[in-house]
Amino acid sequence: MLLSNVTHERFVPFRRTTILSWLLISLNGFNMIFGEHKEPIFTEWKVFLFIAVITYAAVAHFIYFTFQELMQILGIYFFTIKKRQQPNP
Repeated sequence: MLLSNVTHERFVPFRRTTILSWLLISLNGFNMIFGEHKEPIFTEWKVFLFIAVITYAAVAHFIYFTFQELMQILGIYFFTIKKRQQPNP
């Protein structure tokens, strides 16, 4: 929210990661209440794993594209190693 305020962008609180996580949890809850066997579709471990994968994928996506944008704006390269130059005698 602070970043969107500084950059004058529209703040959207609900993104794909949040919506996908809530959808999965709601689907499990709906099936536990109204399902034939009153059981969740996914175990707690699978729900946790799915949400963790979504979260880490979102963070990796953010980091990668932030570096790409900074490289383009600043005209520099990150994480590059140049050969050591020999000093002139």
